[in-house]
Amino acid sequence: MVTFEQIQLLESKVRQAVDLIASLREENGALRKTLSSYEKRIEELEVLIDSFKRDQGKIEEGIISALQQLDALESSAVEVQQHDGEATSTAEAPIEETEGESLQPDIAEPDIAESEDAEEPAPDRNGELDIF
Repeated sequence: MVTFEQIQLLESKVRQAVDLIASLREENGALRKTLSSYEKRIEELEVLIDSFKRDQGKIEEGIISALQQLDALESSAVEVQQHDGEATSTAEAPIEETEGESLQPDIAEPDIAESEDAEEPAPDRNGELDIF
């Protein structure tokens, strides 16, 4: 026969099981909310990744285009140098200097007054000259 103590023990264990189920349901709900927020964040990050990949592709295309332009410029510069070399070797006529004209470029002589000003020591904040 079932005693009163056994029924109380059974009732106690059922209450514990119900409490445990309730706490597990709460924890499950909290974990689902966390999972949902993580999934939203993952979607946002995937959008950013796709954007970065597109931008990286555009950057790579720009770099490749710039390199191709540099190659074309370098090729044309080499062709111009080769063309100039042929032109100077086939048509090397002496250049005559006329009276009063010089073929040397005009080189401006440094202004002596300016260089002397630069050598003067600058006064410090107290009005004294800094000679050291």
